[in-house]
Amino acid sequence: MTERIEKLARECFDVANDGNGDEYLGTTAGVEKFAELIVRGCVEIVETQRVPVGNSPAGEMAAKWTMDALRECRDEIKEHWLRLTDVELERRTGEPHIDGYPLQSGLPPPAKGKK
Repeated sequence: MTERIEKLARECFDVANDGNGDEYLGTTAGVEKFAELIVRGCVEIVETQRVPVGNSPAGEMAAKWTMDALRECRDEIKEHWLRLTDVELERRTGEPHIDGYPLQSGLPPPAKGKK
């Protein structure tokens, strides 16, 4: 296990030493927090990625395209790993959800293609 992962694990789990090394005792909440911290770390890497800009209009255009692609990757990672599904929302709130909205609230689901 790397030092970074070890540090995250110690933040999220109770640690018991069995004499043969560390053993991590996790709860569902701890596992969720551990996974979320790893995903947020990945998103941060994408968000802080530097893209060199060339000394020409073509270089500037290529840098813009690259930054746009990185932003799309960031958004897809967030959507895939950090957005709760309707089933998860229902489990947490006790209320059925459709497209992230509570079924009983009367709010319409977002328009297709919008997040």
